Amino acid sequence: MASDSKLVDGKVVGDPTEGALLVLGYKAGVDIDETRERLPRLATLPFDPDLQLMATFHTATDAAGRPVTRCFVKGAAPAVMARAATALCGGEVITWDAGLSEQHRAHMETHGRRGPAGHGRRYAGPRPGRLRPCR
Repeated sequence: MASDSKLVDGKVVGDPTEGALLVLGYKAGVDIDETRERLPRLATLPFDPDLQLMATFHTATDAAGRPVTRCFVKGAAPAVMARAATALCGGEVITWDAGLSEQHRAHMETHGRRGPAGHGRRYAGPRPGRLRPCR
């Protein structure tokens, strides 16, 4: 949702990084056009290099059917995590506290150290049984 790029005839129109996120969503089965129609955009905070993120605000409904405004954010993981108050895990809203933030920061740091060895390799996703719960 926090993307101004589009997929047109299988090609990315717009920012290549945003386009890569759209392609990922498409490959995961997300109907991008339907989602954009269902959640109309109200406002945009364009990417800010100082904040290292972009945000969009959309009309939505909550689980009880009440109108709400949803904010979708993308950006550098540390910048986004530093501003998070809650997260969605298995359909449940959980508090994004210092412990959870540290756990995920350490995971990213460990993953980042393996970075160059993975360049150029096809990523097929996690091996069965390797996904961990949010906590």
